[in-house]
Amino acid sequence: MTLKSINGYASWISLVCLFLVLQIVSFLTLSTIQNVYLLKANRQNILELSIVDHAKSMIDRNNRIKLCHTKEELIKEKDETIMNTRVHFQDYSTYMECTYDNVCMKIYYDDKSIVDDKSIVDVVIDEP
Repeated sequence: MTLKSINGYASWISLVCLFLVLQIVSFLTLSTIQNVYLLKANRQNILELSIVDHAKSMIDRNNRIKLCHTKEELIKEKDETIMNTRVHFQDYSTYMECTYDNVCMKIYYDDKSIVDDKSIVDVVIDEP
């Protein structure tokens, strides 16, 4: 049994080495893509937590005004920039709607606390 091919090189060893190199490259590519998606998800999570925190402070302020019957104005609508993203807050008395990019997040609440929050991915169309 001969180990050399016609041109003098050990062909089966070079094929095994090529296969191993391809496996290593594909593993590195997949792990890099996974890390990119993980970082993107982490940024999205931080953004959503910041939005919920802003909405909660708005809800608490409006509830305090309603319950204490102060002369302050309720904040029904507000625009904020959070992490370089423009977010529009709209208070509908039973839920707070937070809209940014293509996401509409509805945070349901009563006069005591936040009851539920639902994120609905939807295309927001601004009408002229």
